[in-house]
Amino acid sequence: MRIPRIASAAVIFLVLTSCASKGDFEVMQGDMDELKSRYLALDKEFGELKSGTMEEAEKTLKENQKEVKALRKEAADLQASLDSSKVDMQVLAGKVDDAMQTAKKPSQDISLLKEDLDRRLTALEGRTDKLEKRFADLQKK
Repeated sequence: MRIPRIASAAVIFLVLTSCASKGDFEVMQGDMDELKSRYLALDKEFGELKSGTMEEAEKTLKENQKEVKALRKEAADLQASLDSSKVDMQVLAGKVDDAMQTAKKPSQDISLLKEDLDRRLTALEGRTDKLEKRFADLQKK
């Protein structure tokens, strides 16, 4: 856009100063026409390049958005799976605790029975000792 303006300004300057001949003016006009055609060709190429680049950018953006969406879905699935695994682990931990309590119960029951039997045995031994002493006393009499 600058080149045609500069060229136009130069033409106007030369025309106003009347230093240029008709042949010089025609050469300059031809140069300006060539510059205009080059400018239009470059502008057209730039437009095509811009259009192609925009299409590629949009295509890449859509692909990236699809990939992000898929990654988000996978992340959500993994989080759900992790949450499910946590719940399963808590359930298993509860079952292990229950099993440990169940396994300890017979041991506790046996301990209680042993203590009870020890008390009874001690009581019976005491009674037996008393009876033996009475029996010995009776035999002496």
